[in-house]
Amino acid sequence: MPTAAGLASSASGMACITFALCTALGITESVDMSQLARLGSGSACRSIHGGLVQWEAGKEEDGSDSLAKQIYPASTWPELKFIVLVVDGEKKKVGSTEGMQRSMATSEYMLLRPKQCKDRIQEVCWAFQVSLSQRPGFYSF
Repeated sequence: MPTAAGLASSASGMACITFALCTALGITESVDMSQLARLGSGSACRSIHGGLVQWEAGKEEDGSDSLAKQIYPASTWPELKFIVLVVDGEKKKVGSTEGMQRSMATSEYMLLRPKQCKDRIQEVCWAFQVSLSQRPGFYSF
């Protein structure tokens, strides 16, 4: 992935480094890798697991309980494919952190964002549940 182009290169890179280090140390089963990856890049916690993943904000002020949980494994939809077409791999003029800070300071819509995100997450989970329920042999969790 081109870095700083808006394709989550820092998240995927930090997830990769976290996975590689935990594997080399033999601790993949004893630690929550999403929690460790998040320390390097917030979005990296979502890149540890495959499939449908949800990043939970947590409640602790220090963010120690902010981690990602896998809702469905990637094997749930073996026919689902993604294609990423890099139209412009050049560095963004405004980085993600600065862009979010600007948005928080200048947009009244950012006050609505937490509720919108929560609603959309519920809708996405519902849609995946519905798609699964239409498959032969589906059993709800």
